[in-house]
Amino acid sequence: MFPTAVPGGSDKGVWKRTGGNTFNYSFMGIAVDSSNAIVWIGKTSGTITMLADCKTEKITAVMAVYLPTDNPFEGEPYFELDLGEVYAYGYTLR
Repeated sequence: MFPTAVPGGSDKGVWKRTGGNTFNYSFMGIAVDSSNAIVWIGKTSGTITMLADCKTEKITAVMAVYLPTDNPFEGEPYFELDLGEVYAYGYTLR
């Protein structure tokens, strides 16, 4: 969909505890072309729930893509992609 985009840097974001084992998060990043012109802006947000075993997280995510001329804080996205649920497994160092 954006053939001129090249691999870019890392996204930046925030998270907030919403309960004892739940969090909301959001992060943003940009895709650029080979001359560093912005091709699109991406904003991903969702929830994280730490499960009862304290080693597994259930994560939901929706990614909104904006054109360079759009405002990702107030405007409507060019499109949204529901990334569904994923599970992340952690471990304890001893």
